[in-house]
Amino acid sequence: MKNFVQTKNPKTGLYVKINKTDGVIVAHKKTPGPFKGIPFARQKKESTPKELTRQVNNLMKEIKELETKIKLLVTACQTKD
Repeated sequence: MKNFVQTKNPKTGLYVKINKTDGVIVAHKKTPGPFKGIPFARQKKESTPKELTRQVNNLMKEIKELETKIKLLVTACQTKD
């Protein structure tokens, strides 16, 4: 049962069981109330603007590092020819 979580379907108000591995809904509850013994899916916390800025800065840093590596590889390939 560790590969499953449950969440409430907002349209029907009933619970659905989801396979965590591939994200597929595997069961729909026909009666009210949650599935027994199945953990609830956690809501993703929204990022604050400060956290988003930090994430963007980290990604920009990674991009610059990759650009540098690409330039070095291109230079190395050109010198071999």
